[in-house]
Amino acid sequence: MVTVPGYLGEPAPKLQNFTLLLPGFPPDGARQINLLGGETQNIRTLRLQQAQIQWLPNAFTGLKRLILSDIRTQTGNLTSQYIVDILACSASLEILDLNRVDVLPTPIEGRSPTLLLPLLTDLRLRGVQPLAADYILRCIILEPGIVTQLHIELWDHELLFDPTRFLSETLPSYAALYKHLNARCGGSTLEAAGAETLYWTAQNGHCHRFLFHVWCVGFLAGLQWMEDALGDEWPGVCLRLEMTLSIQTAFSASKTSRIVTGIEVPFLSDAATDTDRTRLDMALDAISGPESGDDLQTSEATAPPFPVLRTISFVNLMGGLDRIEQALRQRFAKRRRMALRLPDLQVKLSYSQCLWRCRSGTILSLDAIERIRRIDGVRDFRIENKMGEKGIPAVVWCEASSGVVWG
Repeated sequence: MVTVPGYLGEPAPKLQNFTLLLPGFPPDGARQINLLGGETQNIRTLRLQQAQIQWLPNAFTGLKRLILSDIRTQTGNLTSQYIVDILACSASLEILDLNRVDVLPTPIEGRSPTLLLPLLTDLRLRGVQPLAADYILRCIILEPGIVTQLHIELWDHELLFDPTRFLSETLPSYAALYKHLNARCGGSTLEAAGAETLYWTAQNGHCHRFLFHVWCVGFLAGLQWMEDALGDEWPGVCLRLEMTLSIQTAFSASKTSRIVTGIEVPFLSDAATDTDRTRLDMALDAISGPESGDDLQTSEATAPPFPVLRTISFVNLMGGLDRIEQALRQRFAKRRRMALRLPDLQVKLSYSQCLWRCRSGTILSLDAIERIRRIDGVRDFRIENKMGEKGIPAVVWCEASSGVVWG
């Protein structure tokens, strides 16, 4: 009787596409398959999930698609050097996807080779040890106009991983790609999810998605890298402030940025809480800048906050329109008084559910909305539904309350 490992170990010289998906993780010490008896040079697509094979030297050459997921190795012979050797022999590679794969980080022998992969459209490294991913990324040169999927997630903490060097030596080689992707997608998003997390995304429909998620690379360092890569080129970056990061921390680092063209501030849903009011006050103080009576003697003090800001979005904000109006009037009064080149603003109120479902009982003032719309400097005022429901909230008559409500 021929076992499955034995069957997979039989030579198949004409086989070009090999897929092996196994349920569950193999137990410790599971037998490693000598794939096709070691005669694997003709394979063009290799897709493995939760499978154990022998990673023999020079086993894979001329690959077009390498897709590995949930690979746990006991021998340690799947190294970053091994992956780079595969890439060096696969100039026509189109997809490189490593997802939760035990790649042992080993320095690349000699000087890091420069591997031009002109056909690589899909590069994904997720759950790979950061140091191993770093070694691999430093060897790859991508063609910006070809790449349609880029997904880099480095989140395991390693004492050997140097995020400063990663930003200064590895990512600069991707600056041209970053600028191209940012322009292709009409801008991108930098999520301030934590003081020690860089989370950058850009998306254009369903065909193009790009993501850098690097744990232990600080938000401030990540923002600086993006500014160096993007410069003053349009379109810019939307700064999305998550609840976990202090607004003061994010704004103090980015308020003079020349790339932040949008800001998105989330609030607790369904409640106008003290936390919401504090977040709104801090956000608006940073946007409006110092009061006209404050000391404005130094050029640093007079520099406008967020000088290229074009859009500000408040998510799940209930109330506070009067405070928003005051901050906007202050911002654009300074523009007129000091002849500053501040762009007009689009103001958005975004909700994760229809307004009529909110239980706080807060009704947005139509008069306040109209006053904001009439401010010289407000380009547009919109109310959006982030859940994808068609249309926008409308004003309807409610018989129960004998008044107008959002519908």
